[in-house]
Amino acid sequence: MRILVVGATGQVGAIVAGALGERHEVIGLSRSSDPRLDLLDADSISAALTRIGRVDAVVDCAGGAPFLPLRQLTSELVLAGVRTKMLGKVDLLLHGHPWVADGGSFTFTTGITARRVVPGEAWRRSPTARSSPSCAPRRPRCRAASA
Repeated sequence: MRILVVGATGQVGAIVAGALGERHEVIGLSRSSDPRLDLLDADSISAALTRIGRVDAVVDCAGGAPFLPLRQLTSELVLAGVRTKMLGKVDLLLHGHPWVADGGSFTFTTGITARRVVPGEAWRRSPTARSSPSCAPRRPRCRAASA
């Protein structure tokens, strides 16, 4: 299979690209690759996919979130995290689906913030965060949608 890994230079993306590369052709793209693919820039998504051509699957490992004490957070920082961790993935699906083979797939990964509270994370200061089921340690999960 020919698989595009978005965010391939990050911690999760590098591991995913390495594991998939043992059995498949992997094209790893990121904000620093050539071609460049930035989830905050829809034009870069389209340009990168036009350049690499058709793939059988897309695995998205890109995105980040601000890990700051509550007093240092701003609406802009939180919005930047939402744009990459949520809206950027929507753009990747909208602009990417024409480049995925029939029967292909998109897989969207999530990082540590979906599994447990991270030291320095603002939400830790929330009085409900420690009792919230979403903060309990759990196995990593991936969500996939067929193209």
